[in-house]
Amino acid sequence: MLSKIKRFIKRNLFKEKVNVPNFKSIGDNVEIPNDLIIDGAENITIGSNVHFGVRSLIYTTRAELNIGNYVVFGPELMIVTGDHRMDVKDRHIYEVTDEMKLPENDQPVTIKDGCWTGGRVIILKGVTIGEGSVIAAGAVVTKDVPPYSIYINSQKIIPRFSNEDLEEHIKLIGERYGK
Repeated sequence: MLSKIKRFIKRNLFKEKVNVPNFKSIGDNVEIPNDLIIDGAENITIGSNVHFGVRSLIYTTRAELNIGNYVVFGPELMIVTGDHRMDVKDRHIYEVTDEMKLPENDQPVTIKDGCWTGGRVIILKGVTIGEGSVIAAGAVVTKDVPPYSIYINSQKIIPRFSNEDLEEHIKLIGERYGK
């Protein structure tokens, strides 16, 4: 337990003792600020070398959140793996309980290795962000992002590298990290 707490206190990000959530699993060198709000930590798998920005919020009600290695999140990140049921005719949405949810109301989110998200990014249920992708500040991610892409908003996804440069990048990463 003490070794996990030391991981959270790296670089003096925290002014007080951190309460370590009960994650499904967590790697080494994970930086979590003390103002990160998490609901459903038991559904979250975090790789190694991951940095969360300040004032972030993660809700995983039923579906899992899987975060790879070497992932950097900017400030005020929001990840939500669930949704409300909106088709119940005899209830206000406020009255719809978790037990009334359908399987499609909760879907996993996967963030692959080497991704970076800018500030105030929102990632919604059912999304996979491909390896090495960059999510622009303020983006709302509602669909899968291909590997090595720059996601600006739901309308625009551009390649991060030319095809030739991507091949070289993948080769060099493989050599460096043994992939």
